[in-house]
Amino acid sequence: MKDLTVKEKTKNFEHLALIIITTFIVVRSLGLGSDISNSDAARWHRRSERFLEAVKDFNLKDTYQHYQPGVSLMWLSVPIRQAVHMYQRSLGVNAGLTPEFYPLLHGISKLEIVLVLAFLLGIQMKLIKDLYNDQTALLYGFFISLEPYLIGIDRWFHLTSLEVYFGFTAFLLLLYGLNRSNVANIRTSAFFYSLSILSKFTSILVLPLHLLLILKNSNKKRIVFALNFFVVLGVSVFVLFPALVVDFNNILTKLMEVGAGAAADTIRQESVFVSPYIYYLSILVFKLSVVTLVMFCLAILNSKIVFGTFKQNKYILMYFLLYIVVLTLFKQKIDRYSLVFISPIILLISSFVSITPVIFRKSLVTMTILFFLIISFMYYPVYSAYYSPLLGGTVGAQKFRIYDNSGEYFAQAAQYLNSNYTDVKVYVPNNIESFSYFSHNVNVADYGAGAHFEVVSYDTDRPKLEPKLCHTLEKSFGPLYSTSVVIFKCENF
Repeated sequence: MKDLTVKEKTKNFEHLALIIITTFIVVRSLGLGSDISNSDAARWHRRSERFLEAVKDFNLKDTYQHYQPGVSLMWLSVPIRQAVHMYQRSLGVNAGLTPEFYPLLHGISKLEIVLVLAFLLGIQMKLIKDLYNDQTALLYGFFISLEPYLIGIDRWFHLTSLEVYFGFTAFLLLLYGLNRSNVANIRTSAFFYSLSILSKFTSILVLPLHLLLILKNSNKKRIVFALNFFVVLGVSVFVLFPALVVDFNNILTKLMEVGAGAAADTIRQESVFVSPYIYYLSILVFKLSVVTLVMFCLAILNSKIVFGTFKQNKYILMYFLLYIVVLTLFKQKIDRYSLVFISPIILLISSFVSITPVIFRKSLVTMTILFFLIISFMYYPVYSAYYSPLLGGTVGAQKFRIYDNSGEYFAQAAQYLNSNYTDVKVYVPNNIESFSYFSHNVNVADYGAGAHFEVVSYDTDRPKLEPKLCHTLEKSFGPLYSTSVVIFKCENF
């Protein structure tokens, strides 16, 4: 089977790969900017503005803006932010975040992220083609492109997707470099891994696996590989994050405190009915597409074939298991952290599907497209609100207290009020920044006296809609056949 499948070549591979990457970009770009401002997007926009000023003033210390640390995101934002500021000044208005310009700045900033992710997907497909076969690479790109929850988070202005794509690209580059005994690939892997760490510090969790793979390599150059990897990693981190040069001890202390807090639950823990030890497995059941979930189960059931045919799969499994074990041990549980599991899962699936009959592959591709179209009809443009219909979708997630609202459908609520009312006061007790930067009305979060409308939402700790001031239903928003955000009209209006 191995000789029959692993060496199989696909005609027009480059053309098919280009179609897949174009699809990846299109489904993540339509409606971008006015779709959602995730709950901390505005904060990252403000941090990026301060980062830009620090870079322009050569104020190295202030390039530290957050413990995560989000440096990769802020570097990507610098040219976009500068261009939008220049455009605002050319119009004679103050540069900054305003409802008039926010959708433009937000949309362009997110489009830049999508293009970077598409570039990384292209690299991943090329590496998978060489490590596995043409079919695995094409299937991987195809499934990644149409995975609903992944699409949703990729459309955010956030760190998670950058962390995941940079990190998995770095890991594949490491496997490829070790397989080819190519020190240039090892260095490139270290550079991409530094970008993952500088996106979100949790990616450092798999550093021991990188070191293990380098040192267990039978090649006599393994010490050279290790030195090259860690030198490039260290230099890249310090060059791109210059605050470390001038304030290393203070920043390191903060990072260690935050890491300890995540492990000991001093920051945040989701309130759920499921056991914390199966939290991320539960999230995967709720967040993976039905096709992906079923195929993952089939791949595991056929593990002898999957791991016997493709030796690289054991390392992909190690990558997956290391993340899921450590994140499970952390008491800080956040649903979007599950994104780091999706790439290895889909690669395992793709390698398995690549050795199945052609009719099965074609049927699976057709089912994936049909499922994506149905989900798009229900959720577009807010794909991050996706929950699997197998467990009741959004309603099922709310029932299991696993539902999390990270700003979904607040933009639509703001746009509705903009279209129908002017100069009204809106009370938004939760996720106000996901609402206010789209709103042309007066918005308050702390005190709603005199408000004309109240915007209420479901969340993990808000399993019921309980308006405090206003009680007349005006409009509800959410996926098809379910509700996430509701506008209530006050009696005095």
